[in-house]
Amino acid sequence: MNVLQYVAFLSSGLALIFASLCLLLWRRVKHTEQIVQELRSQHQQLAETAKIVGRKLVQLQSDLQGVAQKLQTEQAAPSNSNHKAYGQAARLLQQGMSPEEVMQKCSLSRGEAELLAVMTRAASGD
Repeated sequence: MNVLQYVAFLSSGLALIFASLCLLLWRRVKHTEQIVQELRSQHQQLAETAKIVGRKLVQLQSDLQGVAQKLQTEQAAPSNSNHKAYGQAARLLQQGMSPEEVMQKCSLSRGEAELLAVMTRAASGD
């Protein structure tokens, strides 16, 4: 085997190794791009969910402030009718009535009805 054949053989081998490495690298880049795209999609979904949860938290905070103000007013001048309304609302919620129906039957705000619903579920272990 002369030197020229040896160099040609070595060059062919190196070219094959280089092509293999390039193919492997290209596959890894494509796989990484796919993972990045999936992560971007998940990030976008999480961001949208966080916005929704944030809006709901703001609404709940507003509702709780309303309930707190109402309770302060009631503590200044308590009335048995309000306490009866809460008791009746709790019983109706335990019987499976929706917060919207309880709002209408007991003359409660949405925040009060939803807060009572959460408290009723918590008390029953749901």
